[in-house]
Amino acid sequence: MKDLTRQKFEEDWRSSLHGAEVEPPASVWSNLEKDLMQVEGDSMRKKVIFYKWLAAASVIIVVFLGGAFYYKATTDNTQITSSTKPINEAPQQN
Repeated sequence: MKDLTRQKFEEDWRSSLHGAEVEPPASVWSNLEKDLMQVEGDSMRKKVIFYKWLAAASVIIVVFLGGAFYYKATTDNTQITSSTKPINEAPQQN
C-alpha cells in the first residue's frame, strides 16, 4: 500500500512540474563563466608562484652542492700533490 501511495505522489509531482523549466538569462551564464575564470586564474597564479619558488630553491641547492664538491675536490687534490713524492726517483750518486 505504501509503494502505491508513494508512486502516486511521485507521479503527481512529475505531472505538476512538467514544463516548469525556465531558461536562465544569458547574463547568468556570463557571470558564472567570469567567476569560474577568476577562480581558475587565482589557482593558476598560486601554482606559478609555487613553481617559481621551487625553481629558485633548486638552483640554490645545486649551486651550493656544486660549490661544496668543487671545494672538496680542490682541497683534496692540493693535499695529495703536496704530500707525495715521485715513485721512480733515481738515487743520487756522489
